[in-house]
Amino acid sequence: MQLMKQARGLALAALGAAGLVVAAAGPALASCSGAPEQSKVTMLADWLIWAQQGPMVSARINGLYEAAGLEVEIVAPANPVDNVKMAAARNVAFAMVDQIEFLLARQQGIPVTSIGAMIRDNTAGLVYLGDAPITGPADLKGKTIGVNPRPDLDAQVDLILKGGGLTRADVKIVDPGYGAVELLVSGRLDAVWTSPKFTEDFRFGEATKKAGKAPIEWIYSTDHGRPDMYFYILIANQDWLEENPNTACHFMQASAAGAEAMLADPDPVIDEIARMTDFWSRDFHQAFYKGAEPHWKDAHGKLFTQDRELWLGLQAWLVEAGIMEKSEDPALYFTNAFLPD
Repeated sequence: MQLMKQARGLALAALGAAGLVVAAAGPALASCSGAPEQSKVTMLADWLIWAQQGPMVSARINGLYEAAGLEVEIVAPANPVDNVKMAAARNVAFAMVDQIEFLLARQQGIPVTSIGAMIRDNTAGLVYLGDAPITGPADLKGKTIGVNPRPDLDAQVDLILKGGGLTRADVKIVDPGYGAVELLVSGRLDAVWTSPKFTEDFRFGEATKKAGKAPIEWIYSTDHGRPDMYFYILIANQDWLEENPNTACHFMQASAAGAEAMLADPDPVIDEIARMTDFWSRDFHQAFYKGAEPHWKDAHGKLFTQDRELWLGLQAWLVEAGIMEKSEDPALYFTNAFLPD
């Protein structure tokens, strides 16, 4: 406990020196206009607690939420598919969601706003064993490919096939369920769809090493026309944000401060995440953290920022692929207003 207090004090001192915390003037962070309107909030993770929740876990164990006047509960969802609905219904203050799921929800009139990009890399594609007779999309002809049934995944696979002069008629596509790793390593599938690269290189790598198989190789959808996109975003109900702007501001700025503390000293955060999700070993959590570590900040060194052009590019592709009916002005559904200057 004493070590935790010392760590908290060091984190607050460092962040205060960086201008992220108002020293000796109360809990408010520098650019928030007042105290939080709502002190107790829940954030819904995208999945089991793992590296993507690292900034929030760091902010909590370093006392940064407490210093901002917040009590934050970080919970795993019963079903990640419901995260948008949970935020829209105000059952939770904040939820991590897939960027495309968010856009489709917006198109259905669900009142949610994106307030931050989480891990910024969503490199996705088809993977295959390195000793397979595959070097590019054209070699997929006649192969059996595992792809979970989702319109945006189907559209990305179509892009890859097109890059090799193929169509779906040239391959057999099956739903691998949750068994993609095992089915690929055992040879029952020739290739499988997966993402993101920063976790899957480790996850598949562990399995291929154990089975004595060649490491995986990738065919990236971004090499064949899919635009850049974030791995996950953080959302809230748009009316709730209007009613609780300081809560959102303090939460995002304390989370950013937590991210900085985590990047400076990740071990306590990895320890806590491993405690919260002991389904996986600490080594597993550390590997996921290491994979995610380069992908938290934008080109200017900023955390959680969202880019209008990225949103526009993603929307344009979704419309072209027939997944969305029409584009929407990104100013209507995302904001960087709650982030540190």
